[in-house]
Amino acid sequence: MRRVFALLLLSAACAWAQQPTTDPNQNPPSPAAPGAAQQPTPTPQGSQQDKSGVNSQIQDNIKDVLSGDPALNGASVDASVDDSNIILTGTVQSEGQLNRVMQLVGPYAGYRKVVNKVQVR
Repeated sequence: MRRVFALLLLSAACAWAQQPTTDPNQNPPSPAAPGAAQQPTPTPQGSQQDKSGVNSQIQDNIKDVLSGDPALNGASVDASVDDSNIILTGTVQSEGQLNRVMQLVGPYAGYRKVVNKVQVR
């Protein structure tokens, strides 16, 4: 029984000793080296180059999905994507088409605001 207790006590001491300490006066760790590979992310925290690449990809995806939807036949909608907005411009023939545009664009919004400047003719 004493051996089990001693073993448990030794294990607990080892586990506690390996816990990192947090010193409020300690500087936070420095960011990764400039040459380190990083995945592009569609969040505002990425680098400017990463953001523009993601924005461009989202814009291309939106244009593809809008141009490929048969319910939007006769509509002319363009999308412009920046770090905080998806701006939709152009014209549609009915409220139904406008609703369909908004439905298709919604999944791409994420944290971006969808600005609807599409006109119904």
